[in-house]
Amino acid sequence: MKYAVIQMQGNQQLVHEGDVIETNLVDKKEGETFFAPEVLLFSDDNSLDLGMPLTSAKVELEVQKHFRGEKIRVFKFKSKSRYRKVHGHRQELTQCLVKKISAK
Repeated sequence: MKYAVIQMQGNQQLVHEGDVIETNLVDKKEGETFFAPEVLLFSDDNSLDLGMPLTSAKVELEVQKHFRGEKIRVFKFKSKSRYRKVHGHRQELTQCLVKKISAK
């Protein structure tokens, strides 16, 4: 079974062929394919390659959809002064399908 560790948008993820992953917003259109910018580890049944990053391995991804994550609330509070502030945030995310993992 082939698998790889890729680094995208500052996060590392372990991926297999056919996996669906969520990552920070990728500037590609839905249905568009692209290669992961950095492959840190590649493994198949016979060998394990490790690098920072590997130049021989490629992971092909397809953008399935763009969406927003769950709302996170940040609450500031100062005692005895009646100061309260609530701030919300929703992260822009991209769902990608791992189409192919290959090495030379």
